[in-house]
Amino acid sequence: MSLLSVAALIAGYGPVTVVRGVSFTVEEGEACVILGANGAGKTTILRALSGLTWRRGRIALGGRDIATLEPDAVARAGIGHVPQGRGTFKDLTVDENLRLAACRRPAREASIDRDLVLDLFPRLRERLGQLAGYLSGGEQQMLAIGRALVCGSRVLLLDEPSLGLSPLVTAQVFDALRRLREQRGVAMLIVEQNAAQSLALADRGYVLEAGSIVAANHAHALIGDEGIRRAYLGV
Repeated sequence: MSLLSVAALIAGYGPVTVVRGVSFTVEEGEACVILGANGAGKTTILRALSGLTWRRGRIALGGRDIATLEPDAVARAGIGHVPQGRGTFKDLTVDENLRLAACRRPAREASIDRDLVLDLFPRLRERLGQLAGYLSGGEQQMLAIGRALVCGSRVLLLDEPSLGLSPLVTAQVFDALRRLREQRGVAMLIVEQNAAQSLALADRGYVLEAGSIVAANHAHALIGDEGIRRAYLGV
């Protein structure tokens, strides 16, 4: 049984249907990437999995159907969404952001994951008392990922984690994600314009066009596909 299983997903906004019958899986400890042009529906898929844009279709986490749950219940079930724009509370400190994200969990479990976050991102440990709004873009992204982790997420949904970051900071963020998989086996579904970076991390990839998946394969096979290389890798 797949950790995350999506079947015949339809999602959109108001009268507009953006995602049309998408099906895919994410296994335990696996990283998958969704590739596609701007407007293809990548962000809409992540938002549907978080309970924001779902219309029809099955979304199962560990065999439990979560499609009709409210967003807060989806998060408690184990879906951690790191959206574009990071979604941190800028008027709270780094420490307060982490504590608020973990407030529904047993204290011991939350403390273990908090220590994991601070080990992954040492800069956050140095800035625990600083307001999130004064962090650099890279530090805010680290905090956003940290907030999702201390919620006890089984699957991380990462929407453009490199957006607005320098190549150096992007490499640091992806290195932390790689270590997170190796050390804790957290599954990930990544939407990312930096296709080379995300495919290097991922096990499998899906290509989305106009709201439908048109290709799916192992990451190394996608990297070697001439059409994918021309469209997404600039080769």
